[in-house]
Amino acid sequence: MAWSLLSDQIGGKPVSKDDETKRSPFLFVGGHLQVSNDTQVNFSGSSGDYGSNILYSDSNAIASYVASTCGLEIGVGDKKKGEDFVQEILEFMLKHKTKQDFYEQLVQDVFNKTPDRDSILTAQHIGALMTMKVADR
Repeated sequence: MAWSLLSDQIGGKPVSKDDETKRSPFLFVGGHLQVSNDTQVNFSGSSGDYGSNILYSDSNAIASYVASTCGLEIGVGDKKKGEDFVQEILEFMLKHKTKQDFYEQLVQDVFNKTPDRDSILTAQHIGALMTMKVADR
């Protein structure tokens, strides 16, 4: 993708694939996809490394919503919760997109929307957000 923050070594030590994700401008999550009856998709589960939350929402709900907008039949997955997240994040971006403190406002908004502050952002998410901010500057 040609972003300049990835390197093969940091401090003379090789960088693992996991560490590379902490220097990329993407939020990674994980889960499972099951296809039932060749027509219905189900999103569930979590990644041991990356969790299943994107900011304050469940990635399976977001995947269900996105898949449903593409015309796929969804079995397991909270499409409404995913749709609400997409609507809220787009409204947030519209309100804050030109502000210098966009990422700080984003993190504050995330913390305001979830009671469990210890499990909101993974190390990968924090690294990705910092990479995004650096690239924006």
